[in-house]
Amino acid sequence: MSQYPPKDFDRDLTCRALVVDVIPESPADDAGFTPGCYVTAVDGTPIRDIIDWRWLTSDDVITVSYIDTDGDVGEVELEREWGEDWGFEFEGLVFDSVKQCRNACTFCFMHQLPKGMRPSLSLRDDDFRLSFLVGTFVTLTNITPDDEARIIEQHISPLRVSLQVINEDVRRRMIGKHAAHGIEVLDRLLAAGIEFHAQIVLVPDANDGEVLKETLDWAYERPGILNVGIVPLGYTCHQSRFGHSFNLSEARGGGETAGNHYTSYTRITRYLHECDTFQEPYNTVQNKGGTT
Repeated sequence: MSQYPPKDFDRDLTCRALVVDVIPESPADDAGFTPGCYVTAVDGTPIRDIIDWRWLTSDDVITVSYIDTDGDVGEVELEREWGEDWGFEFEGLVFDSVKQCRNACTFCFMHQLPKGMRPSLSLRDDDFRLSFLVGTFVTLTNITPDDEARIIEQHISPLRVSLQVINEDVRRRMIGKHAAHGIEVLDRLLAAGIEFHAQIVLVPDANDGEVLKETLDWAYERPGILNVGIVPLGYTCHQSRFGHSFNLSEARGGGETAGNHYTSYTRITRYLHECDTFQEPYNTVQNKGGTT
């Protein structure tokens, strides 16, 4: 059994997986589980997300802790045939809470939304688990030592990282005071065999030009960074920091800057990917000072 989560992990009932369906004639059904109850732990270890569930339930005999629909707490031993599904369907992928961003990125789109929008639109998630499960990009600036140990232990790979820039001064200006921590974590995880897909949000006169070349060279030197995607700055009329992004000629120039590296970036699959803005002519729609 894994030693993670650590011994001092919070073992209250904040980690609860809501059961929304039970497969008929499955081990869960045989044990009397019904929609509306909660699974809280496996073999005494709290389940924080679906990754924990899959990691902890690989054996064919497990002890499941639960809260039933009457609010009573208990545990039951489940047994299954080889390859049989345990029979639980849970609500969502994360059972504790989504890890949120602590950065101050100058280009953050969440800070450019109009007021009064529904809360889910302004949730600034920066959760490595969602990066692995659904493909969101994360900065790694909020990764704790326990998170890092878990990623390595459970081999949560590949992840998707918002790389943006490697130059320390530019990175701090663009991302904030925790910027360096993200790169330190990235390097340690790469050394441990974790792989990454990287993304760069290209901001005019910030991380483009020679700074971009430096970032791409740094990334390519690390085989664990499988590829790099480049997207241009997007902005709305609900902010005052930016007045323009890349126009058509600048976009083509950005594509050429990246494209000049293709001859030296020769991994088996194409390494560098610009978004359509950097490859094909496109129309810019002006909207009160913003572009879409």
